[in-house]
Amino acid sequence: MRPAWRPLTSARTGLCLSVATIQITGKVVVQVSALPASNYAVVYNSQVNSTSLALVQAGLAVQITPKYTGKMRITFTLEVYNNTAGDGVNFTLQRGTGTPPSTGAPLAGGSLLGLSGEGLYSAAIYESNCAGGSRLDFNLTLGTTYWYDFSFQAMTGGTATFHVLSLLVEELLS
Repeated sequence: MRPAWRPLTSARTGLCLSVATIQITGKVVVQVSALPASNYAVVYNSQVNSTSLALVQAGLAVQITPKYTGKMRITFTLEVYNNTAGDGVNFTLQRGTGTPPSTGAPLAGGSLLGLSGEGLYSAAIYESNCAGGSRLDFNLTLGTTYWYDFSFQAMTGGTATFHVLSLLVEELLS
C-alpha cells in the first residue's frame, strides 16, 4: 500500500514538513509527525552611537510572543568601540513587555546579562572590540509579547559606538 503524504506548510517560516503513516498488512508500523513551526525574531547590522555616561537603550525593538514553551534562547554578536583612546563601552541585555524603548531612551526593562564587567576598552581611537554569546530566558508567559534590546554607555567619555551584527531570539520547542 502506498503511504499517504500530507504536506504541512507555514507561510510565515517557509517551512514545509510532511506527515506520513506507513501501513503494512493493515497495522500502523511507523508514523512521522511534524513539530510546530519555528518562532523567532532577528535583527542584523544595527549601529547606534551615544556620548551618555549612563546606560541608554540601543532601540533594536526585537519583539517575540511565546507560543509553545515560554523558553527563549538569545544569541548575539556585536562590535563596540569608543572614539577616545583608553576609553570604552559597557553594555547589558534587557528584556521587557509593552512598547519597546527607542534609541537613546533611558535604561528600561530587566537585565538578562548584567553589566559587561569592566567594559570593553579601546586602547587606540576607534579600536574595535567584538563580543558574542548566548543566554537562556525561561518562564515567559505564553501569548505575552516581550521585547529584547541592549543598553550601553561610554565608560568615562567620548562617543560609544554599539554595532549589533546579529541578535536572534528564538523559542525553544522543548
